[in-house]
Amino acid sequence: CHRRYLTTCITYWTFHNVPSTMDRPGKRRRSAPSRTPVANAKVTTADSKQIALDLDKFVATAAGGLYYAAGSILKLYSQKRGLPKQLCMRAKCQDKKPLLALVTHTLQHLAIVRQLLDASDLLQHEKKLDLHVAMVLINDAVLAQKRGGLQCGGYLKKVITRHFARLSAELVKLQVREGAHSIAELLQKSAEKNAEIESFPSHLLPRWARINLLSTTRASALQTIQDEGFQCVDISTDDPKISHGALLKSLIPQEKSFALDPHLADVIAFAPGTDLHNSDLYTKSVLILQDKASCFPAHALAPPPGAVVIDACAAPGNKTSHMAALMGNSGTIHAFDTDKRRLDLLQRLTTRAGASCIQPHHGSFLDIDVSNEVYRNVTHILLDPSCSGSGMVTAKSESEMRLLSAAGDMHPDDTRDNGSHEHGRRKKHKKRKRQDNVGDHTDKMHGALKSSDKIEITEEPKTEAERVEQLANFQVECILKAMSFPNVQRISYSTCSVHVEENENAVDRALQQQQVSLSARGTHFHVVPTLPQWPHRGVQSDKYAFSPLVVRAERERDGMTGFFVAVFERTHGDAAQTSPNTRHRPTVHHTVAHHGSAHATSPVQPLTDAQRLRRQKRNRKRKDKLKLKRAAGGTTD
Repeated sequence: CHRRYLTTCITYWTFHNVPSTMDRPGKRRRSAPSRTPVANAKVTTADSKQIALDLDKFVATAAGGLYYAAGSILKLYSQKRGLPKQLCMRAKCQDKKPLLALVTHTLQHLAIVRQLLDASDLLQHEKKLDLHVAMVLINDAVLAQKRGGLQCGGYLKKVITRHFARLSAELVKLQVREGAHSIAELLQKSAEKNAEIESFPSHLLPRWARINLLSTTRASALQTIQDEGFQCVDISTDDPKISHGALLKSLIPQEKSFALDPHLADVIAFAPGTDLHNSDLYTKSVLILQDKASCFPAHALAPPPGAVVIDACAAPGNKTSHMAALMGNSGTIHAFDTDKRRLDLLQRLTTRAGASCIQPHHGSFLDIDVSNEVYRNVTHILLDPSCSGSGMVTAKSESEMRLLSAAGDMHPDDTRDNGSHEHGRRKKHKKRKRQDNVGDHTDKMHGALKSSDKIEITEEPKTEAERVEQLANFQVECILKAMSFPNVQRISYSTCSVHVEENENAVDRALQQQQVSLSARGTHFHVVPTLPQWPHRGVQSDKYAFSPLVVRAERERDGMTGFFVAVFERTHGDAAQTSPNTRHRPTVHHTVAHHGSAHATSPVQPLTDAQRLRRQKRNRKRKDKLKLKRAAGGTTD
């Protein structure tokens, strides 16, 4: 219906606006009906862009694209695919501010939305309505009182019109139960409860920034900051019992205040809530807005001037420009990323920062030919691969995850009685399949979001543990790939995760498996001390002898993103045999069956490039086969 209406609009616009100069040359023009002519004007690029924007706006308004996109963001957020703001920025819609506002307001009052969804039985009556789209609609129509001003039409508008009275009545009942005098007071109480969930809420986190040494000096930057009216606060202390995060709270009473970081010389902490986007400090690239934990990898790697460096997962480029600053803008940094759009963002940000030694590459770090002459002189690799992002997950977001998943458990297909009649089971299966198809269609047509994972996963992990395991396997593969470069001397490995599987265990697996591939060359990698000025180290365990050498950061304790950093360094000759990380560690073997009950042990071999390509090809074929089965209505077992 929308497609036919859109075709009619395009035809009408073409008939009334296309000038006569666009007619085919050499053909005699037939008399046309009278119409308002365009005065011999040609369609310019600006006109074409405006046409595209108008049509996009029509499609979004008619089909409810804003609500489908917001629902897709909630779905990806519930699957821990990214933070809401990050997902909104990756959306393909033209104007991202309304989308971000809609998602943020829905999450802010998610507890109320969930109660209304429970009480009204909306999903029981509307079989085709997606769960997360329903939550967005309830927020915008009932809580924001936009029943007549919803930015959609068609099916979604009819749904809200049918159930608006019931939802409004349930909201009044909830208001009475909570003892609120008005809807506004109820929403205010909900927002206050939402803020109290977090032990270290976002509005108490400092605004971290890094001095851009490519455009200024530290002394000049500090003087410029003070000229802007900011007052310096001393947060240094000799008492080890006082956490760094508690000291940063001393910035809160001061509106325009900043503090020098005691661990990293080029990092500054501003008071929470400080907005620097419109300040000359940011627009003139004196400061780069970057979390303190994100500054750890470049300092840990410490590439010297003139070095040849690889940034394996570079976009958006803050760590890349940080390395360029530490190298004095000399040498070469090969920046890799698989997302072309994010790579373009890296080029813009690094150019604005003044970095001129960066060479961006669109492709996967795992696909590099280590024998290529271009990469034979690589000596340093910064490895910050895709991870679960659990270091950025707060208690507040965990509560939101529970509400989203709890709402998902009350889907009508799950609460309906199974029944024993064959026809009843078949009917239920068809309805569920139709609903899944509707969800897939809305995700493809209106979700407009790219996957936040950089790895190829054949099946969607069912649990968080499975997802972490898949990510950890990918991370170990990246570390082993970095170790395979013939002349690399130093590798920094970092994640914004708090899971041991992605941190200490991944490092331990890489140390064990690298013995097989590198022992024949007479070289070996071991973990070296990382950022000795940082007081907090890895998980203490007899299994991980290198724990005192790696770095960990925690959100509540340190006032920054949860982070992990480890540094590998190559050792040549006999020194590899006496490394403290592998001195008493046996080689890992796995058992292989041979003709009956006899067994033999063989060392775990890392995948070669050819083996990995064959595995990816098999995975793609399997995915295509599953898609064909789903399209045909068959099973996927």
